[in-house]
Amino acid sequence: MAATLGVSNVLFWRESGYFDLAARMKPLLHTWSLSVEWQFYCVWPLLLSGLLALFRRRMVWPILAITVLGFWLIFAFQDGSFWLLAGTRTAEWLSDGRATVFYNTPFRVFEFACGAALVWLPQPRALAIHEFLALLGLVLIGGAVFFLDDTAHAPALNVLVPTVGAAMVLYADRSRRVGLVLRNGPAAYIGRISYSLYLVHWPLIVFCEYGLLRPLLPREAVLVGFLSLALAVMMFHFVEQPYRAGRGFVGPTGLALAGLLAFSLVSYSMWGGMPWRSPSAIAGGELADRATLE
Repeated sequence: MAATLGVSNVLFWRESGYFDLAARMKPLLHTWSLSVEWQFYCVWPLLLSGLLALFRRRMVWPILAITVLGFWLIFAFQDGSFWLLAGTRTAEWLSDGRATVFYNTPFRVFEFACGAALVWLPQPRALAIHEFLALLGLVLIGGAVFFLDDTAHAPALNVLVPTVGAAMVLYADRSRRVGLVLRNGPAAYIGRISYSLYLVHWPLIVFCEYGLLRPLLPREAVLVGFLSLALAVMMFHFVEQPYRAGRGFVGPTGLALAGLLAFSLVSYSMWGGMPWRSPSAIAGGELADRATLE
């Protein structure tokens, strides 16, 4: 329900951190980012319209100011305390700084604004600059993937490095040699199915770990990755594309099935998974030995 209303990020923020045990048991946890996007795009067009009316010829400066302010918010709140809010009820809500800056939309504005600023930044003419920026951007993204994780003590760094790297790659759109990494057919296809891939990957990971009663081994993670890719391909061609083309699964039959599915999921959730359906020995261990998953 929270995901449907576009507030699942707030729900998960209040419940737990992203990579703790409870988080790894939630198959819809990844919907937090979709809620952040929904909330941002409800506000951004209005803000942009006002800025265009005031700074039409100098838009880069207010956008850069928003970018800097967004990053400062992450830096200021990442340790769970902020001097202006000391002793207030709000300070208690924000005491888990890592979860606060991870889930909440105001602390994600930096990433959106960083991309928006590229629209108004002047483009360098020299192709060598484009090649250099594209290469440096890919290095930053790769470094973030392999060297930054949830154990980092500075969430601001986790956000800064990949965001700046992605911005560099986007800015260097005239790069030819380095650009081939992203312009080739397979890479472009991955980009097209990326939304479907994002939707299927996390539930698959959660259900596999739940069934195995432990985290995935490296070879299992690779297998799950390929399975996610296969599911994403099917979802892209048989669900996403038909829906975009107006050939979606609609009409009385589709609505009836969707309603039945929604009713079943809500009922299942409200009754805690209906534990009485299983023998007592199984019901007692239905959480799959959570200590093992730690």
